Amino acid sequence: MGAKKCMILLAVAVLVGLFINDYAAAQEQNLLRNPSFEDARSGRPIAWRSQTWNGEGTFEYAAVGRTGQASVKMNSTTGADISYGQTVTVEPFSRYRLSGWIKTENVAAGTGEGALLNIHDMQGTKTPAVTGTKDWTQVACEFVTTNNSLQIHCLFGGWGSSTGTAWYDDVRLEKIGTALPETKTAEARVAIDADATGEPISKYIYGQFIEHLGRCIYGGIWAELLEDRKFFHPPGSPDSPWRKFGTEIGWSLLHDPERFYTGNASVKISMTTRAPDELQGIQQAALGLRADRDYRGHVILAGRGTVKVRLQWGSRPSQSDTATFRLNQQNFGRYPFHFRPGTTTTNGILTLGLESSGAIWIGAASLMPADHVDGLRPDTLKLLHELDSPIYRWPGGNFVSGYDWRDGIGPKDRRPPRKNPAWQGIEPNDFGIDEFIALCRRLGTEPLVVVNTGLGSPELAAALVQYCNGGPQTIWGRRRAAHGQPQPYGVKWWGVGNEMYGDWQLGHVDPDRYQVRHREFVRAMRTVDPDIRIIAVGATGPWSEGMLTHCAQEMDLLSEHFYCGEQADLEAHVAAIPNAIRDKASAHR
Repeated sequence: MGAKKCMILLAVAVLVGLFINDYAAAQEQNLLRNPSFEDARSGRPIAWRSQTWNGEGTFEYAAVGRTGQASVKMNSTTGADISYGQTVTVEPFSRYRLSGWIKTENVAAGTGEGALLNIHDMQGTKTPAVTGTKDWTQVACEFVTTNNSLQIHCLFGGWGSSTGTAWYDDVRLEKIGTALPETKTAEARVAIDADATGEPISKYIYGQFIEHLGRCIYGGIWAELLEDRKFFHPPGSPDSPWRKFGTEIGWSLLHDPERFYTGNASVKISMTTRAPDELQGIQQAALGLRADRDYRGHVILAGRGTVKVRLQWGSRPSQSDTATFRLNQQNFGRYPFHFRPGTTTTNGILTLGLESSGAIWIGAASLMPADHVDGLRPDTLKLLHELDSPIYRWPGGNFVSGYDWRDGIGPKDRRPPRKNPAWQGIEPNDFGIDEFIALCRRLGTEPLVVVNTGLGSPELAAALVQYCNGGPQTIWGRRRAAHGQPQPYGVKWWGVGNEMYGDWQLGHVDPDRYQVRHREFVRAMRTVDPDIRIIAVGATGPWSEGMLTHCAQEMDLLSEHFYCGEQADLEAHVAAIPNAIRDKASAHR
């Protein structure tokens, strides 16, 4: 028997999935509630919920049916993607049939498909669409479940917008088969070649995605403890984490738009001789502090007076420390401080204020654990090293469609704070392109940078490519060098936009207009660096078909997103992602 090849006679146990069909029994079991829309309350069909996915359309409980006295009706004159939906419990890994009757009047598919039934989040699981003007027409499809619940839709439009009027009636969801395992034994010959190898699996099959959302970056990757540290909101306002501290006599607090260090305003504290000889100013609480750990920070100040910065880690006077600065200068300056708490707490308090007559302006403040790694949290870095992801995507996500990358370069205290364009909270712009590249280098991973095709422009995207990949003699490469990075970053992977097919995305347009936009962006970016690899925005169905048809020369890869939620059944939960990928592949085939 050869060392590298051998013939092995094996008894192979072959597991055969046997579907047992019982249509007669299935006909007795319709899993949908109120399937013929005969039951209604306040003019709405019970158990069905209307949903607008895109465009504008109307929903009606119609007093006409195929066999009964009622149906549901959807209409749009300008184009809509809308539905009536219902969620039902099913058995995982079983075969089902979805059917119903649809009547149409002047239905034009448009960028969608027309009038049909479908299963939400099961790409490609849908009935044929009905268009034009047709009397009651039966539609149906069969599929195998992977989860223990389904969302059934009477759909008008579908992955695009349609116009016209459609009625839906007598919808059925029936179980028609059960997968019963049957084990059989057979003989088979298996040849094993130790030299043979298959096609290599791309290392990019696994990656990580980070976005300026929640505590992914600030409070997660980034070590800064203070929120709204550049005073986007006036201290004391409902949206600000800073509160007024002190008496009500002899001093004032102003969010001053006339004199500021960055953004649009600074905090001005003025104190007269009438004020008590006590600290008056602003403070931020709920800071997480650890005992016997060093914390370093600074405050940007201008003006005249005795300024104190106090950190508290308990209620007793001994559980605090204070740094004092005697100020007498017109220009803003940076004043560092250093504290070491004696107690671990989740309610540390930092206070900034005056303790003498005078007036000061606070332009920005910062507080970080002293062991941060160029602003990054070492404990988070350790965990990210363990993930060992080959590629990281940044800055989004929905965030990117309203993000101006120029806000996130240069000295951090000078970077303007902005309202987060996609999510709640303030974006201090402390973590920008330079910090992202530094993170990738520390983790030994490749960066994938996404450009803003929502509210951005081709020129802005091309400038970012030049900032990352241009030599120090170029306009933006010279700016990067001035920020301490003379060598180009050499970013290879570039995402052009994020989920631009969705109306939740800033700058969303219809597919035809977006194809033009995509081509304009890529041509501008490749003019700067023709070697970059382009990842385009995809969505299974007409959107991806249009991108592949009209933008193939301006892309290297097409990115389609899907989301899998938690499933109550363990088997279904484990299978959710593989099945979603299978559904996408099937839809494309």
